[in-house]
Amino acid sequence: MNKRQLLATAVFAMADGAAAQSSFSIYGEVDTSVVHISMPGNSVTGMASGGRSGSNIGVRGVEDLGGGYKLSFQLESSYKADGADHEIKPGGRIKLQGRFGEFQTGKLSNMLSDMRDGFNPTGGAGIIGINASNMISGTAIGSINGSSSWSSPNSIAYLSPNMGGFSGRLGYSFGEQAGHDRLGSNTMVRAGYSSGPVQLATAYALARGGTEAEGVSYRTFQLGASYKVRGFQPTLLYVTERGNSKRIDLYSAGWKFYQGSSEYRMGYTWFQNKVQDSSNSQRLALGYSYALSKRTRIFCSVAHMRNEKKASRKLAGTLSYSVTAGTNLSGQEIGLYHSF
Repeated sequence: MNKRQLLATAVFAMADGAAAQSSFSIYGEVDTSVVHISMPGNSVTGMASGGRSGSNIGVRGVEDLGGGYKLSFQLESSYKADGADHEIKPGGRIKLQGRFGEFQTGKLSNMLSDMRDGFNPTGGAGIIGINASNMISGTAIGSINGSSSWSSPNSIAYLSPNMGGFSGRLGYSFGEQAGHDRLGSNTMVRAGYSSGPVQLATAYALARGGTEAEGVSYRTFQLGASYKVRGFQPTLLYVTERGNSKRIDLYSAGWKFYQGSSEYRMGYTWFQNKVQDSSNSQRLALGYSYALSKRTRIFCSVAHMRNEKKASRKLAGTLSYSVTAGTNLSGQEIGLYHSF
């Protein structure tokens, strides 16, 4: 069988499988921007990916099992739309839904980053987002899940049904290291309340990192609150990460405002190093986006990070650069986002 025949067989097989589903769709996002970062005596300008929410492509489907039960699947690959390093991160998940709630397995959404980005008024993407450079480290726990991770591979999770506005989630990521099963594992729990304009949530995680010779436990705790009225939504967020003789606390306050096709965001964040003096940082971020259509938005952002003399925190985003201790920096970003 030649390559054309193989391709045709694969296409027909996919179409036949799709017809058997209650629903089947292909979806994705393309998110590109131009970023300028400036510091005293130095600056960098370049393309970035994920200034608003990230770029990905995937397929998903749902099968109605009857009796109020549904089985859904999702296969997705995230990528950097600027193609700078050809980074592609594939993954898949399957969910069983019913009156009992929902069971998930596979490469799942990280409940900690979901909450952190949801209650951070400027979100989790672009120069106005929160990333690993702001907290302990992207590889702090010595496993596949860093403090900036947007996903949890090798995971299982349970989501409770909504009970009078209250809901909960419990998840576990396997370390998958022979003879050291706990090493690289991650246990997470989240609880929330949502009723009308009020949203409250808290989350906790215990991760096992380090090496075979010396394991290190890392703990993360988050607490968030928001209130939405007439398009205006003030938000508060507290995050603490600690482990391996390190501790970073984050305090964030700000608001989101929606008016017609326009979206405005403003956030102030204070990063406090609890174990080292003169290592705190303050960040002010502003964001604006305008809907050109239902699926397309143009956006722009500005941010400023003030570092104390021993701090070297960067602004978030995919643009690569370094910051020396005690250096203040500013950033501007403009981009285009489209979903399909």
